[in-house]
Amino acid sequence: MVLPTSITRQRSFRPQSPTAYGPSGLHHLLRSVRPTSPDNGLSDPSFLSTTGLRRLLWSFRPPSTDHGLSDPGNVICFGLFLSPVPTFVEICRKKSVEQFSSIPYLAALANCMLWVFYGLPVVQPDTILISTINGVGVFVVIIYLTIFFFYSPKETRVKLLAILAGEVVLMAMVVTLVLTVVHTHDVRSLIVGILSIIFCVCMYASPLSVMV
Repeated sequence: MVLPTSITRQRSFRPQSPTAYGPSGLHHLLRSVRPTSPDNGLSDPSFLSTTGLRRLLWSFRPPSTDHGLSDPGNVICFGLFLSPVPTFVEICRKKSVEQFSSIPYLAALANCMLWVFYGLPVVQPDTILISTINGVGVFVVIIYLTIFFFYSPKETRVKLLAILAGEVVLMAMVVTLVLTVVHTHDVRSLIVGILSIIFCVCMYASPLSVMV
């Protein structure tokens, strides 16, 4: 049988000796015939590093659907802010602050203002719920202080306004210095976080002032 003239026999490939390629050529030849890894790079030694493991775990993290709205800590904080309601109901009923002190509520106001600042994206990203719940606390405490101011004697009012003005000035200084002097989120959150913890301790210790 005679094959058509348009069909030619394919030339056979004769592999050369490895010495004919040279060290560099042999290296490139071996890399070109290396099979593709089927494990998507999981066998890479760098995968065992901390960064690699962190990225793997983060990829398996399920997407959040509640955006932290079901955080029980916010519910507990809200209950804490409402705990003085019976006291102020009694103050309104008697139309007098009697022997109650405004120090715990002033301390709570300073504490909430600092935590509001801490939760802002300019200080600590992705913690806006801290700002929202403490913003509610600021609003509630201002209502308490307004009632306290209205039913307190003149001397107590002057003292309350002086402490309140000092807190506002201190808060303005903290915000100004942190935003103008510090330029990284890590340092900002560290400074404001330490101040917030200090004022939080002062808030819980403030009822002791009544016993002194």
